[in-house]
Order: sequence, then structure tokens, then C-alpha cells
Amino acid sequence: METCPGCILAPVNWRWSAVEARAALELCGAEALAVDAACLPLLAAALAAPPPPPLRGGNAGGSARLRAILCLGDLPPAAAAAALASSPGLAVASAAGLACAPAAAGAPALALALAACGTAVLCFTSGTTGAPKAVALSHAAFHGQSLAKLAAAGYGPADVYLHAAPLFHVGGLSSAFAMLMAGAAHVLMPRRVRSRCAGGPPPPPPTLPPPLPPAQCAALLPPTSLLPLSPFFC
Repeated sequence: METCPGCILAPVNWRWSAVEARAALELCGAEALAVDAACLPLLAAALAAPPPPPLRGGNAGGSARLRAILCLGDLPPAAAAAALASSPGLAVASAAGLACAPAAAGAPALALALAACGTAVLCFTSGTTGAPKAVALSHAAFHGQSLAKLAAAGYGPADVYLHAAPLFHVGGLSSAFAMLMAGAAHVLMPRRVRSRCAGGPPPPPPTLPPPLPPAQCAALLPPTSLLPLSPFFC
């Protein structure tokens, strides 16, 4: 999850429609996109969708700045290039070849670079009351919240963290950065609605048991367990 030197990460919500994804592309002005096989149809549809109306003060020039597509997982670059044939001029490559080689003995220490504005991630809101908005989150913000999570939960290098929240959500991102700081292992869950990215019907919702009446819930808990919530979590 570390951002590239001087670059800003902008995770895309794979539940978006093609029009919503295209609007996000235009807003953040992405120069490179990383995509896997499940989300390739969404990317192709987004690039083919008409651009949104110009924002007040002008767009960031998203599609005009897009230069590269990085293929994740088992997505062959040739398949991605064929699916994106309607958007010529894009360099398509496998992200597997971008792994950093081990530093040679005596090599200088890794020099970290930040965007001039200090932003690490553009995290899009849910769009409950309108179009999703891109919120700039700084390296300092993620560093601070990671320290808070480690202090509260005591995560360490021996822990294994199962990611249930998507990484385009601030909850998933904050946990990912905290566990990276702890040196813990990461396990990413397969997307339950993976078929939606490929254009298939969404799976049926899970069957949940009926909720217990409040009186029955209270009877299950001894009085000593009903403690006030720590102000740290408020």
C-alpha cells in the first residue's frame, strides 16, 4: 500500500458505474491505473463513457493525462490492451515486473519522496448526498492514526490481519497502513460481489437471523459488562 515516490494514490470504488468511475478519473487526473481481470470491464467501460461536465474552474484533465495501465494478478497485458483498444496510446505492462530488487551491500538508504502538498491518498466519499468527493489524506494523518491503532490494539509482527473492508474505503486503508507499520501479515478476502465487476448479476444477500428483543439482549450480558465506552474510541 505504500505510495510511489512523489505520487498520490487514488483507490477506485469497484462498485461504481462506468460513468461514476469516469468522473473520478477526470477529477483526480490519474496518469497510471492498476487493474485486475475482474475490474478490467469496468475500466474499459469507464474510458469509453462520455466525460462529465467541466467542474467549476476546470477539470484536472484525467483521461488526457492517463498514460499507463498496470496489470495486477493473472491479467495478461495483451488481454488488457485488447480490451482497451478504444483508448489508443496507453502503455500496458504487468505490475509483477515492478517489484523492487534487494538493495546491494553498501547502497545508500532508501530516499522517500512526498508529493509537494503532502497528500498520500485521495479517498473518495460514499456519495450518499451527491457525487463522491475526493478527500485528500496526508502521510501525517495515516501515520498518526496508525500509531493510535497500534497503541489501542497492540498489533505486532506476529499478527495476521484479515482485511474485510475494501481498500477504497478509509476503514480498509487505515487498517492496511497500521498493519504495515506493525510488520504484520496481510490476508485479503476475495470480493463477495466480484461478479458485478464482470457485468454479472450480484449474488443474493446473506440470510441473517432475526434480531433479539432488547430485554433478551440485556439478559445475556452481566451487569459488570455494561461499561462506558472509553473516550479514546469516541
